[in-house]
Amino acid sequence: LLRQHRDVLEADPRGEPIVRREILAWAPSQAGLEAARRAGMEVVREQALDALGAAVVLRVPDSADIAAELTKLRALDPEGSYDFNHIYTGSSTLPMGTGSNAGAADAPPKPGQRAANPAAARAAKIGLVDSGVDSRHAVFRDANIRRWGCGGTAHPAPHGTAVAALMVGEAAPFRGVAPSALLYAADIYCDSATGGSADKIAGALTWLASEQVGVINISLVGPPNILLERVVTTMVQRGHVLVAAVGNDGPAAPPLYPASYRGVVGVTGVDKRGRTLPEAARGPQVMFAAPGNQIVSAAIGSPPYT
Repeated sequence: LLRQHRDVLEADPRGEPIVRREILAWAPSQAGLEAARRAGMEVVREQALDALGAAVVLRVPDSADIAAELTKLRALDPEGSYDFNHIYTGSSTLPMGTGSNAGAADAPPKPGQRAANPAAARAAKIGLVDSGVDSRHAVFRDANIRRWGCGGTAHPAPHGTAVAALMVGEAAPFRGVAPSALLYAADIYCDSATGGSADKIAGALTWLASEQVGVINISLVGPPNILLERVVTTMVQRGHVLVAAVGNDGPAAPPLYPASYRGVVGVTGVDKRGRTLPEAARGPQVMFAAPGNQIVSAAIGSPPYT
């Protein structure tokens, strides 16, 4: 990822991808912002996170060492929280952006593939933080989907479409888990090949909180990040249930986030026989294991299901 997108990404001291030259500030003090300006930084975006707080995105001059500048800001403004604008990517081998469904099984959906409880799902609100959803697909004909991100422009993508169908899709003989639920879908990719940044995820979660969406699926993994942790912690404390993939970096990999934050429901993958997938993460961050490969769902283009 870093090699292919050197123009917009760089690595933090641990080698994690971040948005080039950007530092995130959570509730910075005036003294902190003044210090940033004296160091030649400029405010490129300000994001009101409603009851969850506020965030400012600072751009660091090309001539400066971004890691050193971050250290300075943390020392000058201990009351504020500062971090890199980390990048988060999909937790699946299925592409997050546009393209083919690599590795998908070319088979039609089978009746009864997904258990459903229409009575329990009626009038429920569920959230999805992922790539874009193809609402023109027949599986969403009767679905009620509300969107966030990309300036209101739709960017349908394979992964977001597949996951949304498993949640609320319904078209004979396919049935998602809760087809009568109201889906709030946040697209944090907008066809970008570089992944979704921490500030976009924070914005998506803020929107879902403001809409009082109780249960939210997060199909993303990445490194720990102060801004993301603050938003996640606040939402968990307010009673939101956040369900997140633990990642596919293997059983010996370090914990990935947001699944590893306290209170988040971390989910790993098993095959149809209940055996943990070789690439699936393991550890104390895992609360549940569920089928994670060869799952039939909606696809973009032909065939309509893969």
